[in-house]
Amino acid sequence: MDLPIEKRLEALPQITQRKLLSIFDSIPDVKDLLIDPAIMKPLQRFTGIKALRSHGIEKIYLLEGGQVPVTNMKRVFLLYSEYPKIRQVLQQIQAELQQHQGRSLSPHLILVPGTISHVAVEKLVEEEALYSLVTLHTLNFELIKLDQGLWSLEMPSAFRNLNVQGDISMLKPIAKALWSLQLVVGRPNLLWAQGGMAAKVVQLMERFPWPKDKIKSNQGQLGCLAIVSRDIDWPSMFLTPVTYTALVDQVIGSHCGNVKFASEAGASSAPDGIYLNSSTDQVYSHIKNLHFSSVFPYLSVKTKELQMEACKISKASSPSEMKAYVKERLAQSAETKKSLAQHIATCEYVVEQVGSSFESIQNAETMALSGRKGVMTQVEDLFGQNQLNLSQCLKLLGLLSVCGLSDDFEAVLTQFLLCHGHKHLSTVHSLGLMGLQVEEESSNSIVGRVAQAMKRKSSTIQEVDRKFKVLFPDGKEVPDKALPAQHMSYVFGGSYTPVVGRILEWFIKGEPVAQLEEALKVLPGPTMWRGSRGEYLPRPNLPVNPKTYIVFFIGGVTYAEVSAFQILEALTGVRILVASTSIVSKDTLVEACSNY
Repeated sequence: MDLPIEKRLEALPQITQRKLLSIFDSIPDVKDLLIDPAIMKPLQRFTGIKALRSHGIEKIYLLEGGQVPVTNMKRVFLLYSEYPKIRQVLQQIQAELQQHQGRSLSPHLILVPGTISHVAVEKLVEEEALYSLVTLHTLNFELIKLDQGLWSLEMPSAFRNLNVQGDISMLKPIAKALWSLQLVVGRPNLLWAQGGMAAKVVQLMERFPWPKDKIKSNQGQLGCLAIVSRDIDWPSMFLTPVTYTALVDQVIGSHCGNVKFASEAGASSAPDGIYLNSSTDQVYSHIKNLHFSSVFPYLSVKTKELQMEACKISKASSPSEMKAYVKERLAQSAETKKSLAQHIATCEYVVEQVGSSFESIQNAETMALSGRKGVMTQVEDLFGQNQLNLSQCLKLLGLLSVCGLSDDFEAVLTQFLLCHGHKHLSTVHSLGLMGLQVEEESSNSIVGRVAQAMKRKSSTIQEVDRKFKVLFPDGKEVPDKALPAQHMSYVFGGSYTPVVGRILEWFIKGEPVAQLEEALKVLPGPTMWRGSRGEYLPRPNLPVNPKTYIVFFIGGVTYAEVSAFQILEALTGVRILVASTSIVSKDTLVEACSNY
């Protein structure tokens, strides 16, 4: 009997584990393993200590700075391919070689794709005079499961590489991962790619050989594989979400499905943070897509239910009742209590962090989306009052850009730079490299020239709305804050519908193909269609069957978009699995633009 797609996908982490263990097996004798802390969370998702021990790993250390003791002569470093980290590791290896002269130290670097290419790493190794001593290995992650219906390649630098630097070297491992995905679940009946990066990935995928015994196997289980570039929908990244998971991620940040915040926020009971995993946390499974204002009342009700249950059992009249409670309910009640404490602490922390600026930001965003007069003045005031952090400021600048608001943009930029410093002129320029648009009038000032450099390269949100109806018209009632949500725009308080969600809705309902083709022309980059055997299709056949979709974002996906897809699932009864190079989190935009 054929396994469902979700079960087949569980093979992907096993493939990643097998690739890692094969590298260990190729290095004889016992070894030390030194791990980049950024890789620790993804590593825990596909392997464990027992597996590492069984393949020759004796000691495990974290690369957190400082000298790491040398236990074995075989030293294996597992890290992202990023310049500062590799330079640090090579310097550490140099120090260890000098310290242990006369001993056959054998360092190995296992590199997960990052900001620099394998060729650049080889050059660094050569510059450090370690070319004949250091052995390089490459480990490409397959998709890693973060939550039910959510998968990631955990490539945190993909957003910067692809959208700011224009470095397409990461597209090959992305294409290889999507090729592996199709080997596991079967080719889709329809493949849709939108955007320049997505088209390049499809072209790379088509170069990989398709095993003959796989041509007919698993055929027809997957209805549609959608591969989209991040730049086809910037507003979903710039707008402030209102659902629980999306807002927590924007305020606190997350890494590989784990939220980490300071113990003073009240999370002393959760030293490792909160895992955003609805399969193991029943409380989270209920609140993850709930409007944030409705989360605390729900948690309050659940807390009172626990208190009533505890009171009831304390009055148990017989040992048999107590025994039944201990056997059937005690462990579950303890887990629920712990989960409630964690999520209550998280709510308190988010409210403390957003403060009074939340409504001001939402008001400015609504004015920008509707093109109301006075929005530039309001944004300028927000910047001038120093109410917003750098991430919030950059997102507002990006939103003004995609809304086509260029009047007085130079004044807004000036206020932003006065607030955060002129060192961020290059940061603003990085927004221009992402293809964002502001005024194009000539200017003699430095700020004006930076604004002028951000040329129009994509359609404004109003042009997209005319084709896809992603904006609610002024005066339309905001969706009810209580579940079940009746529209995908629920995730942004009723103001905006994620573009990819709207297109999938088009696929599901089988709306006219000619209208879809015309609408897709306003999105950046080419559109590509492929059939069940990978053949070229001039246009798709809608609706798509079977009703199982996988949506892959190149450059990152937001939790707001994930929530929107899950709402669409509930409304239509289809199955939508979301995958990406990584989650676009709190500091993604700042790190991409500031470090360029």
